[in-house]
Amino acid sequence: MLALGLLGALPMGCVLPRRQVMLTLTTNVDCSVFDRVQIRVSRGAGGNGAETFDQTWLRNDCPPSGLTALQVAPFARSMPFQIAVVDAQRIDERVHFRVNARTLDSIALSTEAETDFVDGTVYRLTVSLNDVCFSASPMRCPEGYTCRPSLETGDAACGSIYRAPNTLGSFVDPQSIRAGATITLDGARAM
Repeated sequence: MLALGLLGALPMGCVLPRRQVMLTLTTNVDCSVFDRVQIRVSRGAGGNGAETFDQTWLRNDCPPSGLTALQVAPFARSMPFQIAVVDAQRIDERVHFRVNARTLDSIALSTEAETDFVDGTVYRLTVSLNDVCFSASPMRCPEGYTCRPSLETGDAACGSIYRAPNTLGSFVDPQSIRAGATITLDGARAM
């Protein structure tokens, strides 16, 4: 009886705070290295959760190699690509990204990033497909780490794939966001 009384006291139409991560991809690499980008998103830590999204886009500044029916992303050497990832189901606190810089036949570079959702905010997570990590002998990092530029020197370094909210990223005003794509973690996508 007490439980029913408490339920009756709750406001009608309770709305949970938005949980969103804005993935921002940047590159300083030209089209001769890669002309498309593949983004895979999964729930949970370590990329071991259910993969909910997998799509490949052509870069906006590259002529496509081979015949392709891929969509062109608003992504170029001088133009970051922003993808809004919304957690509507609120199943996991963490989201895992695998980003593959690709050509028609191969993966030129694969990198990962992982972060937590923050209730009521939009968190920007920047992933750089940087030339220091593209080389004839790519850096081999232990599990849970990936190649990215060192903050001190700009040289290739192994950095943790996990990024706590508000570290190596920023909170942004949701009204100022212009995403090139939106992903909800149930697999639906709007372009």
